[in-house]
Amino acid sequence: MPVVQKIGVREAFKKKRAAAYARVSTIKENQEDSFETQVRYYDTLIKSNPNWTFTKIYSDNGFSGVSAEKRPGFMEMIRAAEQKEFDILFVRSISRFARNVKEAQMYCRKLKVLGIEVRFERERISSTDTSADMAFNLLAACAQEESRSISERTKWSIHKLQEQGILHIGDKALGYDEVG
Repeated sequence: MPVVQKIGVREAFKKKRAAAYARVSTIKENQEDSFETQVRYYDTLIKSNPNWTFTKIYSDNGFSGVSAEKRPGFMEMIRAAEQKEFDILFVRSISRFARNVKEAQMYCRKLKVLGIEVRFERERISSTDTSADMAFNLLAACAQEESRSISERTKWSIHKLQEQGILHIGDKALGYDEVG
């Protein structure tokens, strides 16, 4: 027989404070559109639902997802969660949340303990659904492997270019211009 828990009328109709986290790892123009699209989507999604109160969209534009400590928007979101500033968090995908299995599990668990639901849109997974734990862990491992694979391919291509005498310092070498 199902257990019925009586809650007060105010609790039953209380609006959830909703936030979102958006991230792209590079500041290339094609991802810039993706970043803006994420921000617009969550702004519209949250504000159009009468059961939610918009709080904030936390974001990291041009930051890798490998280490949370190096993502200021993510860390700000975690601090806000500790201060109980929102009840539900929307994230486009697990790979936008974290590309490190250990961190993905740790931060998702931390938010869950704080009473915050995390919804991963692409995978259609909610942190409140305990039956989705195994799928979450598997998908977090895939995100980590994807990140490792991208890193290896990038290093390989740079090495091959260097063997051909082509040196590309990129556009982030502060104080240097690539000439010739």
